Amino acid sequence: MKAIKFLTALLLAAFIAGCGASKEISNERILSPERLITKLEANRRKVRTFSATGTINIKNGNSTIESSIEVNVKKPDSVRVDVYGPFGVELAQILITRDNFLFYDAINKKAYKGKTDEAAIKKALKIELPFDMLIDAFTGGVDLSDKLRTEPDDYVYNENYSYVKYVDSTSGTINEYEINTRNFTVNKIKAGKLDKGSFVEAKYENYKEFENILIPLTVSMNFPENGQSLFINYKKVSINDSSLNILFELPSDTIYIEL
Repeated sequence: MKAIKFLTALLLAAFIAGCGASKEISNERILSPERLITKLEANRRKVRTFSATGTINIKNGNSTIESSIEVNVKKPDSVRVDVYGPFGVELAQILITRDNFLFYDAINKKAYKGKTDEAAIKKALKIELPFDMLIDAFTGGVDLSDKLRTEPDDYVYNENYSYVKYVDSTSGTINEYEINTRNFTVNKIKAGKLDKGSFVEAKYENYKEFENILIPLTVSMNFPENGQSLFINYKKVSINDSSLNILFELPSDTIYIEL
């Protein structure tokens, strides 16, 4: 009888210990939003240079532009885009930095240069984008640096996908993120003004690994307020080439126009 009681107590203790261990493991799997955002931002910062070839589709109202492109990005502040038409004919070369831009019209041999702002980006790419969002669009990254020390207003976690929401009453903005918590990639973002609704909805798809970093080969951005959208699809990507040169030389007969 004593042996039976001892065995029963032993099994009960093992059961309770097992439940405690299971609960502890489960809790360890639940990342805090701070740790999740830190992991995402750390992955983004690993990309120092970015080169890719593919296609771009830009819709602006009833106008649609589709071209082949070659993109070269040197973080934190330089983007070069070469645009090609049918049969590989070069149409334009665009160099945009945080301060200045240069747009070369290869057909008419005219180079437009000036200070970088959203108007300049729209003239070059036919779409209005802040400079930082332009870099994010071309590299498939999402800048979360301003969220590293900010507590989210809503956080829903599971082992597959998580949802994080930030509301900034000072700036009147709202940012929402859908995140793959298995591989720490961003699937969707939605950002806008509290009083105007969404001004950008973005999707990042078809992730592929390059140097242990997952990069989306497909990026789409939709701007419902102004009827604009951007769709980028890459066929070839390389990152962190220390010898990357984003500068280009223009023909001697180029006509320069200051804007």
